Amino acid sequence: MERRLSLADCGSAAAIQVAIDGMGMAGGGKVVLPEMEIVLDRGLILRSEVELCGRGDNTVLVKGPGRIYPLSGYHNYGMCDVPLVSATGLEVGMTVSVQDGRSHGGFIETFATIAWIDGDWVGLDHGIEMDYSADEEPCLTTVYPLVFGHDIHDAALRDMRLEGNRVGNEKGMGECRGGAVYFGNSRGIEISGIRERDFWGEGLSFQMCRDMRIIDCVFAQNTGNGLHPGAGSTNVLFERCKGMDNQRSGFFFCVRANHITVRDCAFRA
Repeated sequence: MERRLSLADCGSAAAIQVAIDGMGMAGGGKVVLPEMEIVLDRGLILRSEVELCGRGDNTVLVKGPGRIYPLSGYHNYGMCDVPLVSATGLEVGMTVSVQDGRSHGGFIETFATIAWIDGDWVGLDHGIEMDYSADEEPCLTTVYPLVFGHDIHDAALRDMRLEGNRVGNEKGMGECRGGAVYFGNSRGIEISGIRERDFWGEGLSFQMCRDMRIIDCVFAQNTGNGLHPGAGSTNVLFERCKGMDNQRSGFFFCVRANHITVRDCAFRA
């Protein structure tokens, strides 16, 4: 099954997400974006057995502004909501990160989707993953991967340009989950024909994934690493890819990433 979206179908990230979700619920297929440039106010969540495709460099997804929303005080591990000083500007369905002054990489941040808003309380789709101390300037931020997937299989991202808009973001995410393209605990993912640049974090990061293929992609000018096969990932092919002019490594092997094949690639920090 294939659905080719028109410009009218792509008026917002939320509208594109509806198309992705619908294809997933229909059993899978291909969602094709038109030639366009769109600013995303949330990350696009890829679903199992769905291919999200563009029309090459003329399909451009731009990271929206990264706004900071201070928490009104301490909040502890496992809670599925956070109290903010003000929730003005947030909407249900937005993807956000909860973090504090200790955030420096790894998995200290909580990455979640807003499930509900009641006054200045914001509900999340799962519990927060750390205690966030009042003396460490805890906050919720609108920072997120442009395209990501959790616990999915047999999906693909193809043929588009991703702009990280670093200048429009005051904070980044931790470098394990904080990639312009991110997958966690997933398998059978193919990423091809992606041109990505200028993200506050990694270009591509995936953690605890298997059976991944990354073909003909470029990840450049990011604050972190260009390509980051993450912890425990296995059976991965990188072919004809580039990681160029990133502030850290062009390519970073994380702990226990194994059975990784790198073929005809070029990396430069």
